[in-house]
Amino acid sequence: MDDDTYMEDLFGDSEPVHLPTMAVPIKGLAQRLDELQESGCCQKIAWSKSGCVASITPDGRGVNFRAFFRNASDGKWVLGNEMPLKNLPAHDEFPYVHISWAHIGTDLAVLDSAGRIYIFTNAFVLGRMNLTKTHVVDQEDEMAAVVGMHWLSIIPHQQKNHIVWSASRGGDDWSFEITSHTFNDAHHPMESKLALICVGKNGLLRLRFQQPDNSWQEAMTELEHMSSAREPFTHAAFASNNDNSLLLVAHDVVGHLHLYRIRIHWTMPPPLKQGQQPKPIIPPSLEVISLMVEDHCYPESSASIDGDLTLGPEQRIQFPAQLTHLSFLPTTPDRTTSTFPTILAIFSHCPSLVSSLAQTQPHQNSFSIIARWELHQSHQRNLHSSIDHISSKKKNVSSANARQQFRLKRQPDLIMNSLVLSFAPVWYNMILSFCQSDGSIEFRKRTSMEVITADYSHDKVSSFPQAGFFFSTLEPSLHIALSANHCMAVAMQSDGSVKLKFMEYTHGSLNLPNSAEEDLKHGAAIAALALQHTSACNQYFTSDDIFAVMTQEVSENLKRAFISHNFRALNLDLDCVPEEANGNALILLQRSPPLVKVLSAQNLLGSPKGTKRDLSGKMAWVVLNIRYVTQIMSNMMRMHGQIDKTPLRPEIAPSIVGLCRWMLHLMVWIIDELMTLGRSLRTVSSFDRTTLQAKLNETSSPALLVLLSSFPRIMLKIWQQPLAWIQQTAMRFTSNSPSPEIRRTYLPLQSLFEESPVHWRFFEALVSDTNSQVKLGYTTAGVSDQERAKAERELMMGIVPEALVSAAWRLVRLSLFDEAKMWEKIDPPNPPKVLVDPTKIMFFDTRWLGLDDSQNSTAYLRKNVVDVCQKIILKVEGREKGKDRIKLRRCTRCCEFMEDITMANGAAHNWLLGVAKHCVCSSAWVLAEDNA
Repeated sequence: MDDDTYMEDLFGDSEPVHLPTMAVPIKGLAQRLDELQESGCCQKIAWSKSGCVASITPDGRGVNFRAFFRNASDGKWVLGNEMPLKNLPAHDEFPYVHISWAHIGTDLAVLDSAGRIYIFTNAFVLGRMNLTKTHVVDQEDEMAAVVGMHWLSIIPHQQKNHIVWSASRGGDDWSFEITSHTFNDAHHPMESKLALICVGKNGLLRLRFQQPDNSWQEAMTELEHMSSAREPFTHAAFASNNDNSLLLVAHDVVGHLHLYRIRIHWTMPPPLKQGQQPKPIIPPSLEVISLMVEDHCYPESSASIDGDLTLGPEQRIQFPAQLTHLSFLPTTPDRTTSTFPTILAIFSHCPSLVSSLAQTQPHQNSFSIIARWELHQSHQRNLHSSIDHISSKKKNVSSANARQQFRLKRQPDLIMNSLVLSFAPVWYNMILSFCQSDGSIEFRKRTSMEVITADYSHDKVSSFPQAGFFFSTLEPSLHIALSANHCMAVAMQSDGSVKLKFMEYTHGSLNLPNSAEEDLKHGAAIAALALQHTSACNQYFTSDDIFAVMTQEVSENLKRAFISHNFRALNLDLDCVPEEANGNALILLQRSPPLVKVLSAQNLLGSPKGTKRDLSGKMAWVVLNIRYVTQIMSNMMRMHGQIDKTPLRPEIAPSIVGLCRWMLHLMVWIIDELMTLGRSLRTVSSFDRTTLQAKLNETSSPALLVLLSSFPRIMLKIWQQPLAWIQQTAMRFTSNSPSPEIRRTYLPLQSLFEESPVHWRFFEALVSDTNSQVKLGYTTAGVSDQERAKAERELMMGIVPEALVSAAWRLVRLSLFDEAKMWEKIDPPNPPKVLVDPTKIMFFDTRWLGLDDSQNSTAYLRKNVVDVCQKIILKVEGREKGKDRIKLRRCTRCCEFMEDITMANGAAHNWLLGVAKHCVCSSAWVLAEDNA
């Protein structure tokens, strides 16, 4: 008898044993569900709107940061190494349980299990946070643990917003539907100041707010809700009531929902007189009104939980699921469907391993149920209308104040086939995101709860998922956080390890040649990317995650379309040609963050793999730097008052040497490039637009475009005033000052002017001549205002319009070689002064500008670090500036460097601290990995 037959006879039959199929459980899932059920504040990982990921360490004793940035070597986007949060108080008994970024993404709240709140603020670099001063004494009490918190709105950033609804195709172009909406949310009354409100297990309501000096204070009150200490809150959530008040829903251990309205009564100090320091804000009073209590807070559905079901409240079978998430969704600005404040509760159930294997029990799957209640408000009068018939009554019932009543309207429950581990409303609370235990991420419409799927519409797009961008299934993870524009996710396991996940375009590559049908779909995909980028610009969000999704795959034509869409969607008018448009140029200079955002995107897309820039990328980079330098110089002159009477102050002079050097060297570079272009075009048979454009694309030199484009040309024209002022000051003090120290202070500036082979007066004349020729070209071609605006946008993207070919020909063939303009006539007997020396220009070293693609320039920049903000060389051939080691910051997007300036560097750099919070391209900084 063989062994198989023996075993069959031994047990009496040979029937196979069927074990239930089980998904491999995530390590630590049971513990995570316990955390979610115990408290509504247990978020362990969060991605800020500025692009930094914060996470609580597995032991709960610390917080780590990881910056999201672009790798300079290959252009890929990565999460940096862990950076531990310093100055975080350690408490062995009470671990840290919750982290939350403020709306703008520069401030972080860290909460422990005793309800203590520590607020950190960004110190110029992503991941470098300083603990803020707080005039609050927190008590160690487990009943004070926070179960719900909410950041108040920030004015003016979040008060009025331009909402980008959709993009629609019209012929070859896309139009963007954008409307303005004013949000009447509860906010700190001072501009740019923060406040947060939270509630503890014990019903203690706390408002923590910033003072004018950025320190924090607190106001508090108690919620009257508990019949005994055995009914503490487990979860709570806040929502705006759109009238400067807040709505609060709190869930207690016996399953009741308590609804409150909260009003914050601020007492602001009187307006300041000139020179006065702001006075502290008196702690506000908190008015709490109990609205109602809902006893029936548990999921109700059919006994069948197979499939994604939506069932009505009439089927009242209660499930053994526990509350894991509680959210309060405010009304939305949606114009097509009216919305009500909505309580959203997620109940989850995960069967134990033993019960799943038991043969006597039916097989159970893990699931989550989403329950919703709409909050409806009505007004009811307590007096009957018959009282109006009483003759002695002077007022009728209709004129009496009506009492406001609230009721909760239960919506159909929704069953999910796996556990919801993370939930977040996105896009003004109109889309809901669900991150589940099987690794899937779903986006659902709030009004219908339908999953948003790709329809691949050729003619209208409204979101990433609708246009065909989706997350493929992630590796199952305990903690998931979405990026600012919810197109990337970071997943963290129980051991603290993290992984990035990108949205993917599900209809093929955006870089390969396709059929006409696919081109239409890809055009819609690019419109969706532009739609989200515009929305990010309007909400002060970083857009790095958008470019992480698109940079590596997009063809040149689609990149150009993306930039063109953004110019149109953000309503950027680059036409500064007419005299009356000079005001527009000043707006673009001083008050146009969207312009910087779009040029930053153009610069990034011009070097997709971190290598040299193409023509469009160089054009954007030069204009960004011209605008930056012009803005600083304008502010410098404004700071000094009447510059014809006030010389440049000696404490400021050393800090602007780099800026002046960059301005003068850029003039030399432009002249050199124009002369080179003119020589290369002498042999062509015909000087036409096709030939000129081909030569510009071949050389990737934007010098000609910078002069033809009206906005940078006006900026260059503005330069003559600060340069004349600085040169006059430097000449005066280097020749007439009795103090050797003063002479040494101004000598570097004077040397710059003396060594330059191009005098700024010659360049000023060239700019003025170009301005006249451009106006003449547009007038002769008979272009309309709309056509000229389009031409200016194309110039900014590296395309020469037909109307300006004659102006370009004059610029490269006549203006530069007019000897009469190369000399400055001086009264006899003094000889004329040379304004431009072509020989010196040819051999003048401008490699440090980073605009030349030659091997010589590339090698130079590989060995030398240039500070993009101060415009100075920090390292020369391995030798460090000064004796101390230089600490460097690096831009998250363009990968340029700057010195890590702090207040300790002295008052001379105070102006730099103000303008260098971000890179020239408007992106954030990270600490350079190698400061040597």
